[in-house]
Amino acid sequence: MGLAQLAGFGRRTIAGLICAAARQDDDWSADYRLFARGRWDADDLFAPVVRGALQLLPDDAPLVAAIDDTSLRKTGRKIPGVGYRRDPMSPPFHVNLVPGQRFVQLSALIHENATPAPARGVPVRFRHAPPIPKPKFDADEDAKKSLSRAVPAK
Repeated sequence: MGLAQLAGFGRRTIAGLICAAARQDDDWSADYRLFARGRWDADDLFAPVVRGALQLLPDDAPLVAAIDDTSLRKTGRKIPGVGYRRDPMSPPFHVNLVPGQRFVQLSALIHENATPAPARGVPVRFRHAPPIPKPKFDADEDAKKSLSRAVPAK
């Protein structure tokens, strides 16, 4: 299934992965059971990567990181955190809005051993970052103040 995930075309659905692995004539129940298991924790997934990145750094060097946010397109309206976002591929004179989820990625920047080459980015975190819910019009002052503390001033 991992190879089918890399080599498959189109949408990465379970049925598409099974067809990309040329196993469409076999029983699909084991594949669906594989994806129905409990969710994995992203922090546990990236923990060995963080430890490896820290081992590559000299003892006195700080860990330098780069942050990027991305919007993954979604079609369902009931998916948590889905909202309309600006399409980065739209021209500047005509902004297109697409439904999607916002994620933030943190990458550790690692230099090779004493070479002047640019740093290599190693992903160490990937988090869902939904927008902060806006208080209702008739909300009390405490709710409105808590939103102003959560959103940094420009």
